Amino acid sequence: MSCKARGLHVSRFSLKNGPFKNFPPAPLLAIIALMPNRDGPFYKLDDHGNPVAEPDVRRWTEWFEHSENRVLWSDDLPDGVQVSTGFLGIDHNHSRRGPPILWGTKIFGGPRDQYCDRYFSRDDALKGHDAAVRLAKGYVS
Repeated sequence: MSCKARGLHVSRFSLKNGPFKNFPPAPLLAIIALMPNRDGPFYKLDDHGNPVAEPDVRRWTEWFEHSENRVLWSDDLPDGVQVSTGFLGIDHNHSRRGPPILWGTKIFGGPRDQYCDRYFSRDDALKGHDAAVRLAKGYVS
């Protein structure tokens, strides 16, 4: 499966309970070893919420394993549907043209299960989250 970010095709990694939610460090490092862009660049957020490159994958993993660092917004809807938006920590702009795609929204459960979208900025991610909530609730087709 895949999702789109402003017309660019990007890959999606799916976990049952949200993007990398509560992942211990060893499995996360194992997943990184299998990724096509495993050499980075990896990103984390500074104290002001701005993405900054992190060249050391072990330091990045230690930072990334804490969901408070990467979950931007999450809504639990009726019937067990969840919409989650967060910081991805890895550039999903595989074309390497333009800015990094570092934010993503995903719907878990319901008729729109596995819907996802990717964004270049935190502000776009928040707007996309609101749109995905409307979609999950059935307000948008």
